Amino acid sequence: MPLKKKVKKRQNFIFFIIKKLDSFLTIIFLYLIKIYQKIFSPDHSKFGKSRQFSGCRYFPTCSHYAQLTLKESGFFKGFFKIISRIFRCNPFSKGGIDFPSKKTKQAFLKKNR
Repeated sequence: MPLKKKVKKRQNFIFFIIKKLDSFLTIIFLYLIKIYQKIFSPDHSKFGKSRQFSGCRYFPTCSHYAQLTLKESGFFKGFFKIISRIFRCNPFSKGGIDFPSKKTKQAFLKKNR
């Protein structure tokens, strides 16, 4: 077997493993976000609603943003978007409407007309 075919096969196998790992991590993080929303989240959970909470600075909330980003981009691309969003969510930011992408924003606007 020529060397180029071996290298190509190995690259395809590595990309296959990375895609499978990406989808596995995406599913795990989506479940972790759902657990967070049901138990700890100040605006989604039963316990959070009982505490005094003025509301999120951004729409959609950070946990919902993370879900949208993971579903759209996968774990490896979406993780950095999620981290940057969490760092932006602080008392010194103005907040506002912040969707993960234009595609998500258009789908939301079309759905809520």
